[in-house]
Amino acid sequence: MLAAGAPPVRELSNINGNTYFPSDKRLTLLEQTQTSLSGGWRDTTNLPIDWFSPETYVGIKEDALTSGNTEEEYTGGLHVGWYFDLPTPRERVITTTQIRDGKAIIVSITPSDAACSAGGSSVVHVVNACNGGMLDAAQFDSNGDGEVGNEDDPHTGKEYSDDLYYSPAILEDKMYFSKDLVEDTTSETRGLHYWRMFDSN
Repeated sequence: MLAAGAPPVRELSNINGNTYFPSDKRLTLLEQTQTSLSGGWRDTTNLPIDWFSPETYVGIKEDALTSGNTEEEYTGGLHVGWYFDLPTPRERVITTTQIRDGKAIIVSITPSDAACSAGGSSVVHVVNACNGGMLDAAQFDSNGDGEVGNEDDPHTGKEYSDDLYYSPAILEDKMYFSKDLVEDTTSETRGLHYWRMFDSN
């Protein structure tokens, strides 16, 4: 219950007010933490995500309607997504996130402090699309040898202080931001891809 005068809370399909959902639980977003490192690199935590299961929740609800058992409550995961706060003041994301081979490619920008300047800096983030955390394998050429491999550190972000960049065009193992900025990355896994669709009706 919200205290008097508290701002309204947006609940997912009013699920928290349903008798089949525990009254002391709330659906939430998993918070990862990102830190800035020397050399313009960023690292992000890799906390595990415990996804909310609509399939399990609907199963409990349907079982209660057919059997009359209204005592059973949902006990599965509570996460409905993830996020991390950007560590630089005024840093924001204004372009579309790209999902590629299980990775989320996010470009954030920080406008210049100069009042009449159109420039600023950018950070390219490559994180696990499922939980927003750090990937096990390196995504950037951190040692400068022209390749992304086992010798590179698995950073999740790289800062470019020379300009504002936006979502890249990705071809094989290159991210193209402009004719002057091409960043090495990992190749995409090729083959058959599939996913599951949940129908709550």
